[in-house]
Amino acid sequence: MANVLLWEINVFRAVAEARSFVAAAKKMGCSPSAVTRAIQSLEAILNIELFRRNRKVVSLTSAGEIYYRYAVLMTSAQEEAIEELGSRGGALQGWMRFSAPET
Repeated sequence: MANVLLWEINVFRAVAEARSFVAAAKKMGCSPSAVTRAIQSLEAILNIELFRRNRKVVSLTSAGEIYYRYAVLMTSAQEEAIEELGSRGGALQGWMRFSAPET
């Protein structure tokens, strides 16, 4: 199985929540065609249809609903990790011991 990119998972979640490829593109700061490519890639990797597509609104298939639950867990873990790392301010934390000869 090919690797699923975190970008594709984030795009999937955005489409699922917005129920629109165009609205998801705005949220993600990319073009609707980039969203379409990400979803097509994800569906090809998973070999399953995740969305029912109508003219204006998309909805999750039953497989899409299952994958959405996991996508929320994965993207939430990513956000928590970034938040925790950001709280460090890029600086090291903890104790540092120095020893030097007495002069």
